[in-house]
Amino acid sequence: MEQTHKTVSRLEYLLDENYRRLDTSSQKLMDALKLIARNVFYQSLQPFKEKYNNYRDDHVLFRNLTHAHGTMILHAEEVEVYLFPPLIIHRPYEKT
Repeated sequence: MEQTHKTVSRLEYLLDENYRRLDTSSQKLMDALKLIARNVFYQSLQPFKEKYNNYRDDHVLFRNLTHAHGTMILHAEEVEVYLFPPLIIHRPYEKT
């Protein structure tokens, strides 16, 4: 306990471990990162497109699925996953 540091600079630690800050000034790098992020997004959403194909709501659907509670059942050859996304019920428009 006496030999542990009470405060450690994360930046100094990373520099000591030979980590380097990513240079985001390169437009080619940023374009590549955006393209990778887009591809990961659409590949993750692809299994759900058969049941729900509305491009306007893709981000909302993806956010709900990634934040949903769920359960996993382990089998010998596969993993079965059940997701329970939040249910939002809107009341119909009521005239006053």
